[in-house]
Parts: sequence; C-alpha cells; structure tokens
Amino acid sequence: MHIAPPTADQDFGFYNGYIQKAGKDDLISSLKKNLQQLKELVSPLTEEQLQFRYAPDKWSIKETLVHLVDSEKTFNYRIMRASRGDQGVIPAFNIAEFVLNAHASERSIRNIMAELELLRNATILMFEEMHPSMLDKVSPARDVMVSVRAFGFAMVGHVNHHSEIIKERYLTSFAKEQSLA
Repeated sequence: MHIAPPTADQDFGFYNGYIQKAGKDDLISSLKKNLQQLKELVSPLTEEQLQFRYAPDKWSIKETLVHLVDSEKTFNYRIMRASRGDQGVIPAFNIAEFVLNAHASERSIRNIMAELELLRNATILMFEEMHPSMLDKVSPARDVMVSVRAFGFAMVGHVNHHSEIIKERYLTSFAKEQSLA
C-alpha cells in the first residue's frame, strides 16, 4: 500500500518539524530507507566514537540510538491506540530520564541496532497491512490531535533529525581530531 505524507495544510504542532524532515516519499519505503541509512552511518564507528559526547551535557551516540529505540516503541504505542480510535491522552515521556536510566554505555552496539531493527520491522509490518481508514484517525498528543499517518512520518523525520546531528556534531568532531593527529 502506498502511504503519502500528510498534506501541507495539516498542523501537528510539535511533530511538524519531524514530519517535514521525513520527505515526500511513500511511508513504507521511507521507513526502510531511513533505518538502512542509520545503520550505514553508525556501523563504521568505534566503541570510543559511540561513547563520545561533543559537549558534557549532550548524549553519546549510543545514548542517541537508545533514545531512538525508546521513541520507536512510544510512537508505535501511539499509532496502535490512535488507529483503533482511542482518544485517551498519553503523556509525553521524559526523554532525559529514559536516556539516563537506559545504561546505553553498557549495551553493545550490536544489541542496540538489533533491537531498533526489530522494532522498525514491526512498524513496517503494522503499516503494510493497516486498513486505509485507519491512517487519518487522530488522537491527542501534546497539545494537538495527530493522525496515524503523521505519526508514521514523524518517526522517519525523528531518525533523520538525530542522524543529521550525528553527522554535523559528532562526525565533524571525529574528522577534526583526525586532521590534528
């Protein structure tokens, strides 16, 4: 099934920025491509690079990846509830507390990426067989009503957002260190 992005006239508040970062491709292909690009981005990195923080108060790359794992779970929960017509308010989760208590530095990159891949594959399976009438069902999130379709594209944009940060702030730091060596 082809799942197009939300129309430009729809307002999803906080999620708009992520939806815009998702691009205009079909959701299923975007979800697949998005994960593959992230895997290619982090697979060549050493453990030292995965633990690196570009500033003392910023997450390491491993912590960022565990945040993406947590986010995939919470997006999927929101999507399931919205697609079933549930209008209950789901509180936002405290991302700082989740990252702090995840002990990402003690996890292997293999384990983190395997969990993310399993979750993403579940996301893809969910959308591949979703009845078209479910895509535009909405539920409350933060201060707006968000559609199932919008949550899907926000997932892609959220990974793109963090991938951009890894490229701009982490990989550039690694390149600078290598040029000084």
